[in-house]
Amino acid sequence: MTRHLRHLTQARLAQLAALVVVAAGSSCSSTKSVVADKPGRIDITFEDKLPAPGPSGRIPISFDDTKAQKVVIGLQVLESDGKTVRTSFTGRNAWVRLSASPGQVIAVEGADVAGPNVHLTNGEAHKLTVTLSGTYGDARIIAQDVGYVPAAAGTTPQCSDGVDNDDNGYADYPVDPNCFFINDDSEGISSQTYGVSKTIAYDFPRIHDVQGPGYTPFNGKQVEIPGTGDVHMFVSHITKDGMFVVDSEQDLSAIDPKHDPRFSGIFIYNFNPPAETHICDRITRLNGNVSIFGGAIQLGTAAWNKEPWLNPTTSGPCPLPDWVEITDALSGQLGEMQALQSRLVKVKSPVVGDHLGRALAPKGVPDVAASNCDLNGDGIAGCIANKPGYDAAETKCCDLCNADIECTEWNDYLARGHVKMHFGGADGVLFASFSQVNDFDPLDYLGKNKYAEVRGSVATFTLPAPIPSFTVEARCADDVVMVGQDPATIRDVQHACVCTRADPDSDCNY
Repeated sequence: MTRHLRHLTQARLAQLAALVVVAAGSSCSSTKSVVADKPGRIDITFEDKLPAPGPSGRIPISFDDTKAQKVVIGLQVLESDGKTVRTSFTGRNAWVRLSASPGQVIAVEGADVAGPNVHLTNGEAHKLTVTLSGTYGDARIIAQDVGYVPAAAGTTPQCSDGVDNDDNGYADYPVDPNCFFINDDSEGISSQTYGVSKTIAYDFPRIHDVQGPGYTPFNGKQVEIPGTGDVHMFVSHITKDGMFVVDSEQDLSAIDPKHDPRFSGIFIYNFNPPAETHICDRITRLNGNVSIFGGAIQLGTAAWNKEPWLNPTTSGPCPLPDWVEITDALSGQLGEMQALQSRLVKVKSPVVGDHLGRALAPKGVPDVAASNCDLNGDGIAGCIANKPGYDAAETKCCDLCNADIECTEWNDYLARGHVKMHFGGADGVLFASFSQVNDFDPLDYLGKNKYAEVRGSVATFTLPAPIPSFTVEARCADDVVMVGQDPATIRDVQHACVCTRADPDSDCNY
């Protein structure tokens, strides 16, 4: 057994030695590129001026491919000494692929290119015009030998010829891990030669860039939003699972008078209330992954730096921008409401309708204190066709409640804690959530002449029902102003729900 293993090892060593010889100089078609004894790197140089910077001193962000920026670069594969050009990196297999991070390469123009792939001769390629899109922050161009060899037109690529060309036990794309695409003409391993350019200084996104307007080009991307200099971001709302952050609309207007300042709030999902972070704190750096959850654009897996706001004497007035009033006309416009998501807003003289209560809706029609559409008593209001417990009569009941400005379906209220409110002569409709208001039950304040104002942050969710799709989430008791309340107890935005601290490490005194 031992002798057999020794012979097998010697045979394997001989096989590896043969592979090294092939990699160093053979033109065998199964070899993807030149694999040297010592690793090299790809040097990327800018051979022409970079795009002109904007007012910030950085290149403006652009997601318009027709206006995408172009840079001219050169490539050299260098030996491990970092100086000598590896001229052996040549021939049919000497291809590298260009990409950008963050952003993407959408076109490469040059003497011998195929999509984002560039062919090198004697280890070099020059005067390559690279078109970049969706690039932001400190971006770099990346060049790497990923082992992709574009097949010539009219030929059958190795990665789709039905043959295990590299004898690794796998044949063709996508089974063979050495096949990059179906038209890859080599199943051999790549050299993994790699290089990155110097930084290209693009603008960092701001909250309004991430928000859209109304959609986000950053969905699924990691972003960094610096909050220094002219950028002033502040915590406006602490929740059980994160916080809302708003950008100062005064700053936005000063930088770009044509900018719509409403797209300037965002929710930071943190699983828990962020430790030692409070309303009025300034966020000086914000990182996170952009995602869309329930129709709302948010940042997850976030990290941030902050300058704590302590108290008016030490830090000056709380710098939050004022509430934006939502009128009845505004509430019915999806685009206008999307612009306000995560912003602090107020609604004047809303009415929480009294078609809300545990009792079953009589004959399936919600009425005063009776909005329970679980008509068959199975514990589920089966109002959505693709959900458990679906029932046609219950669906009709829910539809009637959705269309009734006085009605909040009882089971939806139990599940989400929000109630429907209407306001203004044209009966604008939104939901309101009072779950963060201690010792407050909206069931005690149904009907007219109860609320003077309801304030809070706009939260968005998308569901087949209920309607509407926006909720005003009150932050604390200060955000609920009742009819007849003593004006001396009504707090403005600089004082409502704001706590004070003696020093950055002390707890808040609410």
